[in-house]
Amino acid sequence: MVHECKNEDRIRSLETDRTESRVYIKQINEHLHEIRRDIRGLKEAPSSCSNREEFKHKLIMELVKIITTLILMLGAVFGIIKIIEG
Repeated sequence: MVHECKNEDRIRSLETDRTESRVYIKQINEHLHEIRRDIRGLKEAPSSCSNREEFKHKLIMELVKIITTLILMLGAVFGIIKIIEG
């Protein structure tokens, strides 16, 4: 019985991690859509130095958000691996 309980806990943990991973993937997709929208807006806007600098700043901030989310996802994956290995 104890062995079954450990497996149930592992399964619940994996399900939770899977749900968190889906949330992270959704956030990454939203950030990518924002970046695409900003790039399209920059192409349509008149080319001024301030717009370009503002765009570069926004782009860097979005990339930092995406990288942070990816690092969190990698942590979740490594956590899942640790749980599976027991």
